[in-house]
Amino acid sequence: MSEKKWWLTEPIRIIKFPDKFDDFTKKIQTLKKLGGNAEHLINYAFKRGGSDLPEEIFHVPWDHSLEIDSVSLKKYLEHARKQKTRVIVYYNVHSENTKYIDLMPAWVQRKEDGIAVDNLYSRNTSFCINSPWRERVFKVVRDLASCGVDGIFFDGPIFLADTCYCTACKTAFQKKYGYELPSKTKLVSQRDNPQWYDLLEFQSESMHAFLAESNRVIKQANPDTLLYMNGNTISPDWPTGRNNRKIIEVTDMLGTEGGFLIGELRESIYKPGATSKLINGLAGGKPSVVFCATGHKPWNFSTLPAGEISILYSQTITHQSNVNISYSDDPECYPNEMKVLQKYNAFIKKYPELFINTASLASVALVWPAQTGNYYTGSEIPLTDFTKEMKAEKAGNVLEEFYGFYAILARNHVPFDVIDEKALENIDPKYKLVVFPNVACMSKNVVTGVKKFVNSGGNILSSFETSLYDEKGKKCKNLQLADVMGIQSVGTPFGPLNWDFIYAANPNHFSVKGLNKRNYIVSTIHGLNVTTKLAAPIKFYEPLLGRYAGAPKKSEKPFLIENKYGKGRSIFFAGTVGHALARFNLPDFYRITRNILKSLAGVEVKLTNTPTSIEITVRKSKETGDVYAYFVNFTSETKRPIEQIIPVHYVEVELKVKNKIQSVTALWSGKKLKFTQKGNTVKFVLPRIGEYEVVKITL
Repeated sequence: MSEKKWWLTEPIRIIKFPDKFDDFTKKIQTLKKLGGNAEHLINYAFKRGGSDLPEEIFHVPWDHSLEIDSVSLKKYLEHARKQKTRVIVYYNVHSENTKYIDLMPAWVQRKEDGIAVDNLYSRNTSFCINSPWRERVFKVVRDLASCGVDGIFFDGPIFLADTCYCTACKTAFQKKYGYELPSKTKLVSQRDNPQWYDLLEFQSESMHAFLAESNRVIKQANPDTLLYMNGNTISPDWPTGRNNRKIIEVTDMLGTEGGFLIGELRESIYKPGATSKLINGLAGGKPSVVFCATGHKPWNFSTLPAGEISILYSQTITHQSNVNISYSDDPECYPNEMKVLQKYNAFIKKYPELFINTASLASVALVWPAQTGNYYTGSEIPLTDFTKEMKAEKAGNVLEEFYGFYAILARNHVPFDVIDEKALENIDPKYKLVVFPNVACMSKNVVTGVKKFVNSGGNILSSFETSLYDEKGKKCKNLQLADVMGIQSVGTPFGPLNWDFIYAANPNHFSVKGLNKRNYIVSTIHGLNVTTKLAAPIKFYEPLLGRYAGAPKKSEKPFLIENKYGKGRSIFFAGTVGHALARFNLPDFYRITRNILKSLAGVEVKLTNTPTSIEITVRKSKETGDVYAYFVNFTSETKRPIEQIIPVHYVEVELKVKNKIQSVTALWSGKKLKFTQKGNTVKFVLPRIGEYEVVKITL
């Protein structure tokens, strides 16, 4: 049996230093001081040395670069290895100097009018992976692998939202599909057009082919050289062509910028954790990595406060992704922030088994609907380094629905996984409940998989237009899961309901426990007209003409429908519940969904004397069978960016463990805990949760 590749043997703690960190010895010393075991070697232009390296291995678009040849590179690698540090070369394959527009016109990405891209990051162009430039990339990676680097990281490649219409792309598309490359900017508002599907497939398959050939070349030169790239975030992949499922097929590790915090911090605080959960599952046994930046983007030379860096780290590692942390200034200038990295990296080094080769014990899954993001006009594009912010064109904002339900689960202390639509074709039987945050687009295979899951005893919770469209965005006559949901017919969405209400038509239904005496419950902003033969326990009021237009009248429009299907159950919200939570944090919806979670998923974990700002995850070692409970603490001042995490004390924990327990240890704080076990239930008290805690339950 062949020896495992190095990237499969331990958690990787990658650190990327600022562009002008020229002193190699000091850099390695600083990396070791911070607790890293790998670095991104960034912004160096290699010149001809003792091998056939080209005069310039790759162009660096920033103003500063340090020239080294193959001999000095090998000496540096030797020095790094003595310090037990892996060297991964950062290779920018998406942003280049605009001088190449004239020097190499066939290489650059072009817009639909044929004009070359010249405004990436306000000043750069971008090369196309289908152009002859790809051969230069293959030579570069062959030479680097031959020099013995531990890994190569592609920053990019990407297509841009309005590219690429270079000659190579137009020729390849015409050859494959038999018609001219269509307009991306026009088709984005015609997502049920078959040409939209062809265009997205062409770009994602082009990415797949480019990466496959890159990795083939690398492995021929050195089988022990890691290749990975900057993949797609939790957002639609149509603007960039980065389909993570295709990317991981032909690379060695799946990574994405889930830890980049941008601008007004309007994105969910759970973004790093959600990203880590998703890509760890998509990686299919290969490792994953979340790229985190200490800078508060777009201020590249800023540094986030310690509290923000703590929750970047804790979320990423808890959900089993490696961490890549980047600095844009000398870390020595930020001693408090350095301490955060030192503490987390020391913990990972001391207990690597917590962050590799474990399995989630969650019985709940939340769906990130990637297909819906590409083919449903109720999806938005968040602001990233690669994409401009694009607002959703209609109700049912998929990103807000997703993060609203994410918050529901996390704040209710429910351990859960994040899965995509592909996983719905054959749902893991370990799940008791799968949550569908407006998963509008579904293939026949997905519909069949969901029906089989519910019929066999699984439960689903869904919202708004879930299953109303096929996988290519074509609207169906009815919800494809109508029989599972107990729905007869579907009409049109209505709203906005800016000052309107819903009511408990059945005050004895479990979903309104604690709210059954309320006359008025705040409505979601949008609803969906549906009909059912079932008695809906919650219904809409008639819309008011204005906020002061008197008391509303009760309507018969269902808001919540419960249905039994085979051995399982469905709860359907005919409204944008996730959006209501993401935007307004409405307490009544937290109460309703908490009641539903308790009924459909049971209680695997119970935390008492604990604020909702503590998230718990439970995993199991594949080697020893020991159980690990991870506690991420978000408790802080009521502002962002978060400067410090506020400790929580005397947290009472109760969870299910099948085997007899030998000991319970809080590893972060280094304390043995007293516990009681009765049957399959273990109880213990955590005296203190600071920034983070992991409890090891030894069997």
